[in-house]
Amino acid sequence: MDKKPSTVLLQDFALIKKRFADSPEFTVADIRQLFPQTNPKTVNWKIFKLIQRDLLTRQAQGTYSLKKADREEVSSSEYDYLSNRAKKVYGILQNFGYEYYISGLDGLAEDLLHLPENFPVIAVTEKAGLLELQEELISNQLTVMTQKDYSSKFDRIFSNNFDVILLQGKNFELAKQGIAVKEKAFIDLYYAVTRMNYAFSVQELERTFDTLIRKKAIMSFRIKEAAKDLSISNEIEYIMNISKLPKAARSFAQIRLEKSEL
Repeated sequence: MDKKPSTVLLQDFALIKKRFADSPEFTVADIRQLFPQTNPKTVNWKIFKLIQRDLLTRQAQGTYSLKKADREEVSSSEYDYLSNRAKKVYGILQNFGYEYYISGLDGLAEDLLHLPENFPVIAVTEKAGLLELQEELISNQLTVMTQKDYSSKFDRIFSNNFDVILLQGKNFELAKQGIAVKEKAFIDLYYAVTRMNYAFSVQELERTFDTLIRKKAIMSFRIKEAAKDLSISNEIEYIMNISKLPKAARSFAQIRLEKSEL
């Protein structure tokens, strides 16, 4: 990759530097205001390239600085529980101009006794950055599958050969410091298992849910918010309340399920 900034990029940086010279930090929205005639996706690309060239420093998600001293490092012991693959993905996401977070098993690692080895990392980003992030991950020798890429013809072994499952998200308040809250981590894992043949059995998924409930690690209202982000609220509501249904209602639901499979 060419590390020499282009003339246009340097001109853009000069404008950013002039505007924020006295500001300890500034946001993506602040930078976008400097380029009102430029597509927001292009502005995000500029931010990404400036970070790559050490001209901007990412202070926190969506916040940047001209100073280099306060740069966050993914190697911090705070993220030791992440898999090695997730740490690599997280390092790439940190320098990206879009909202993001790591989710799935990596977000649940602290509450699980056993994790499968070399499982695909589940990452979430906003719709506008999906393609660009996929391309950047691929350029870093990672194989990536998005919801759009997935085919029902893919078996579990094939799906497990991907390094990253990249999902689209809307509510980024469901994450803290680039890691999904546990409720969203579980919902993204559930989605990948039930929709994308993720290499984690339904039995393991159910045991994981039981563990989280038993340890009181998740809250029902936040589970519902997380499900809404993937448009699967109805089924999650049903699953969470199935034990509360009268026996006859559960029998009725079972009959309907069996008929739907015919």
